[in-house]
Amino acid sequence: MRIAIGSSKGGVSKTTNATNLAVHLHNQGHKVAAIDLDGGEYGNKSLTTILGSAEPEITLFQPTTKGKLKKLLARLGAEVDFTVIDCPGGYSHTAEINLEVLRYSEYLLVPVTPNFDDFEPLSVVERVFQAAKAKNPLLEGRVIINQVDRRKRITRLDRGLKELRAQLRELAPSLKVMQQTVRIDAGAMESARWDGTVVVNGGKSAAKSDLESLYAELLSDIVVTMNRLKKNKVRRRRVANG
Repeated sequence: MRIAIGSSKGGVSKTTNATNLAVHLHNQGHKVAAIDLDGGEYGNKSLTTILGSAEPEITLFQPTTKGKLKKLLARLGAEVDFTVIDCPGGYSHTAEINLEVLRYSEYLLVPVTPNFDDFEPLSVVERVFQAAKAKNPLLEGRVIINQVDRRKRITRLDRGLKELRAQLRELAPSLKVMQQTVRIDAGAMESARWDGTVVVNGGKSAAKSDLESLYAELLSDIVVTMNRLKKNKVRRRRVANG
């Protein structure tokens, strides 16, 4: 299972989700690999730096060309249970490399912040996602609402989150919005960085609780999706055999 984490906007916790998801899956006993495409020529090397410190057992790759990326995605699909990919930021100017990632992925996770002004760039991700799904019909897309602050009017009440989800569905109808949101927890994030680890390996915190619930929802979603695909495959086989 290849899971790509991407966004057309910075500061939405893309790399934070990639590192915490990879470590969480590893902690659950899965064989995990990670691919950092937001380092080197694509941006910073935060995934490489954080993941290398937090969990050295997770093998991390930084392919430098589209050809190497294609071969790596195909190989890892057969060698590990999960490949977590931190996509390059800015889908508008990195569309080619993101399309290559999504052609060989099963899931795209798109973190957003609960701010209507930050939603507009999501339309770029929607276009790239649709182009990728035309080549990879099995691709699924999910939106994660990050950095939720219950003190602010827009997210203080459930009604506000409902309005946000409706706006997200309008801008990116191909992407489903996950129910679990992730609260702002600067203290837990800073402590994790200071300790050279990730939030899911820390003590009790709002961020850890939210992320673990989010990833549990994701894994449940993956199981449902895979079962549906298996049933459809069996149904098509029966039709073909008469």
